[in-house]
Amino acid sequence: MFATMSVVGCSGAIRRGVLAVILSSTGSAEWAPDAASALRRFDRATTLAPGSIVRTDSSPLGIGLVPGVFVEISPHSELQITELAVTKNGNDTDDRLRDRRARVRLKEGSLVVMLDSPARFAVETSQLEVKVTPGCLFRLTTKPDATRVTCIRGKIYTTAGTAVSTVEAGYTQQWPSDEPAKPTTAEPGAQSEANEALQTETLLREATARHRGDAPIAR
Repeated sequence: MFATMSVVGCSGAIRRGVLAVILSSTGSAEWAPDAASALRRFDRATTLAPGSIVRTDSSPLGIGLVPGVFVEISPHSELQITELAVTKNGNDTDDRLRDRRARVRLKEGSLVVMLDSPARFAVETSQLEVKVTPGCLFRLTTKPDATRVTCIRGKIYTTAGTAVSTVEAGYTQQWPSDEPAKPTTAEPGAQSEANEALQTETLLREATARHRGDAPIAR
């Protein structure tokens, strides 16, 4: 159910917070509403607000962040949701959304991100910030000393310190490194990641179709 949180500008646009929903889970992933709270198991009614921590076990977890932004968190990963919001024209229905935004911080592990236009998404790691264009599909892996992004569709914009770069579809890049992005076909590990992301996209779309009534909840 929608409820007004604040008004943006003077054109009648209303910005609302969103609760993310669980699309698929085959394991016993845990979550907490914030970094200071104890982790707990997911159940079918779990929704995630900004600030929530998610930690997966040996199985992946599919999440709908905002309408048009879907992620699968890989096994043994930890992520914090930092922003979820939509902007609407007054009291228009969901199909009149003017803007959809989501931001997360991947502390460790991997995730696959699927964006349907016109949503916008950003992810941070300890090495860099990634912003992507609508319609993008990519996979990101981070460790304490390195982050790698593999772009399958769309375009990725990265900021690492003062260095800004772009990763096109079909390319992969790692940080920290002075080397430019490389074709995924030239990197055996990246090619495998690209194939995995395409398979994950199919699973996310199937999960989204099954849970059409459980779309991200604006509040």
